[in-house]
Amino acid sequence: MIEGILQYYPHLKEELDIDYVDFARPRMAVVELLGEENQGCPVLIIHPEENPEMDLSYFKRHEQLLFIDSAELIARYLAVKFGIALPHP
Repeated sequence: MIEGILQYYPHLKEELDIDYVDFARPRMAVVELLGEENQGCPVLIIHPEENPEMDLSYFKRHEQLLFIDSAELIARYLAVKFGIALPHP
């Protein structure tokens, strides 16, 4: 789903810092940021102060970072943040 959004809205690739990780676990790049228990993908990680005007109540917290690891919630965030359409189910 997220790859489809990025293909449909290619300008998001310039707005986001996108890193790809291997499918096999442990996904060390994600573990280093969010801990071993939160290495699911896709995952969107933000700093809380980057979005003071947005409702971030659906994000999880790990130390100073907020994250969501659900494609549907990532799509919701991108729609609000960048004014794109939500994917159709």
